[in-house]
Amino acid sequence: MEKNEPAFPRNYDADGHNGISLRAYIATAALQGLLAGPEVARSKLEIDSFCRTSAQYSVKLADALIAELAK
Repeated sequence: MEKNEPAFPRNYDADGHNGISLRAYIATAALQGLLAGPEVARSKLEIDSFCRTSAQYSVKLADALIAELAK
């Protein structure tokens, strides 16, 4: 299983785009879950840090899931 393969495979080679990658799809779902939590950022610095950390964590979760599914 490759992290850049399409989440919803289709064959539309003519337009050069085969949809969202599996990695991006899983990371998006992970990010939704993180953002649904009770974490509250109170300042711009906290918001910037929270956004960056949440995005990084979501991608790590996606990579871990893809690796596990490939076993």
